[in-house]
Amino acid sequence: MVSNIQLAIGLALLLGLVDYLSEGHFMRKRGPFKERLVSFAAGLSVSYLFLHLFPQVYTVVDDVPRLIFLSMLIGFVAYHAIEKLIYKYIRRDDVINDIELEHSMTLFFYHFVIGIVFLTLMRESRWDGILFLVPVSLQVIINALPHAHRFRRKWIKAFFSAAPLLGVLVALVVPIPLVIYALLLGLVAGILLFVEAREVVPRRRAESIVWFLIGVVAYGFLIGVSW
Repeated sequence: MVSNIQLAIGLALLLGLVDYLSEGHFMRKRGPFKERLVSFAAGLSVSYLFLHLFPQVYTVVDDVPRLIFLSMLIGFVAYHAIEKLIYKYIRRDDVINDIELEHSMTLFFYHFVIGIVFLTLMRESRWDGILFLVPVSLQVIINALPHAHRFRRKWIKAFFSAAPLLGVLVALVVPIPLVIYALLLGLVAGILLFVEAREVVPRRRAESIVWFLIGVVAYGFLIGVSW
């Protein structure tokens, strides 16, 4: 039988492979399938945030009071703030290159942290780990956070795509103290909240409120079963 750790490594490797193969392709597509999947992923993620991830954050608060909420705030505002600062202070000719580099480094760090949190959750419960991985995997597939950079060398692209796997391997070798885990969990929660509040939640006519609600109800039901 496959252990939770082996499953975590395999799924992180699969996520990196999907990221490598799907880089930017999905968001360049047009049509009803794309809009429905984006809307469904948004609803699914919203259910996960409010019914599972935020309650998990609350259970950690007793051990690390207030600190985890600070990390959630940092995760929520960091990506947006960095981008806005670059647009404000860098000369127009330099904006594109800086934004691409910032996107790539931010996404690498975010996916690396996802790997650490994922393995930690899998060690506690396979179900918790899978529930966490599904919404973040959909984010990777649909490029919920901007991903403007195009890697010219395949090995560099592979390295950036392997961020979740590298996070899993680091967490496997290096013990993660509770305070660090709390900070990382808060960062992920804050970034997820930012993505759903601004980047993914249906707000244009082309996006489907029906598929958004299907995602909310379907994942909410699965989470409710785990209760």
